[in-house]
Amino acid sequence: MKKFLTIFFPLEKVHLYKDVGMIPYSLSKYRNMASDMLYISEQAIQDDDFAKHVTLHRVEKDRWTPFRVIAFLWHHRHDYDWVNVYHLTLKKSLPAILIKLFNPKCRVYLKLDLDEIMFTSFYGTSLKRKLLNRLKGLYVKHFIDLVTVESQEYYHELKLHHLFEGKLQYLPNGIEITGDQEQQQVADAAADKENIILFVGRVGEYQKNNELLVDAFSQLPLAVRADWKLVFAGSVKESFRSYVDAIEDESVKQNIVLLGNIEDKSKLYALYDKASIFALTSRWEGFCLVVLEAMYFANYVISTRFSAVLDILDNGNAGRIIPGEDVVALKEALVEALSNPAKRQEVAKLGQQRVQQLFMWRTIVGRLFDYMGAFK
Repeated sequence: MKKFLTIFFPLEKVHLYKDVGMIPYSLSKYRNMASDMLYISEQAIQDDDFAKHVTLHRVEKDRWTPFRVIAFLWHHRHDYDWVNVYHLTLKKSLPAILIKLFNPKCRVYLKLDLDEIMFTSFYGTSLKRKLLNRLKGLYVKHFIDLVTVESQEYYHELKLHHLFEGKLQYLPNGIEITGDQEQQQVADAAADKENIILFVGRVGEYQKNNELLVDAFSQLPLAVRADWKLVFAGSVKESFRSYVDAIEDESVKQNIVLLGNIEDKSKLYALYDKASIFALTSRWEGFCLVVLEAMYFANYVISTRFSAVLDILDNGNAGRIIPGEDVVALKEALVEALSNPAKRQEVAKLGQQRVQQLFMWRTIVGRLFDYMGAFK
């Protein structure tokens, strides 16, 4: 049986249900590929369901951490067929270099996990950037076997880049819905929906630009928004809480709900299931999993443009894509969505079907398994 190791530092529990954890989890669950994770943390991370499929190896975070990592890789140098690392940075290159030096037969898979900022760094023209990219190119050439990127746009751009030398493949991120909610994937997009515009994430962070959503909502005609709630789920920055408190129009303020963080996945899924619209106004994103989760539960999605959302929303056929930081465009998209429930439900259903077909981890790891299988 082939064996797979993911190395990720530092690891938090939330990572277990993002790509970092879901790739080894899904390879084990759906492809019978024994999977481990090596991580650094001050405390052990425990998750009973995850542990059924992935063995977690913790390295304590102290002054001896680098030596413990080296010792682990040396001791297990012949145990793994594939080692998975993240991000094309020199700081995170050491584990891949060591495993190749310890066992040249082991294959190394680099997942780029790109956002727009990291993507543009590959085309930097400063002397420092050119030198760093030269070093990264040598790293990929000598120590990496397979590279994947999460969006079609980035894939078509980067496959011609000298950094990757024909090693690049396209592999989107996905979601894994567990429990009773799995049975809801064929539900009617109109069933039991409430007048909720939802956002899930780190509320008030500069990146998320939640103020744009509040501004657009407040500019909607009262007749359009009167029966709608604007609901934010996630940890809330105090500056954003103060921003909402300062709203003078009570008809707006009373319809904004700050729920705070929801750790219980079943409760979060229930919220998605009730919501009609999901709105993402980020200034930048990598691959935003909450959009996929919202679509899975038949939310109509309005999102600012970033590379992966073009794939997720099928260039606007399975949702609405708007320019970043454009309150007028967002207001118009909200008016259209709120005023036309039949069209909203039709598009939400298309989005739901798209996620089921293309963005579930059980499907995605099949493609990764094929990529790895091409190496003999």
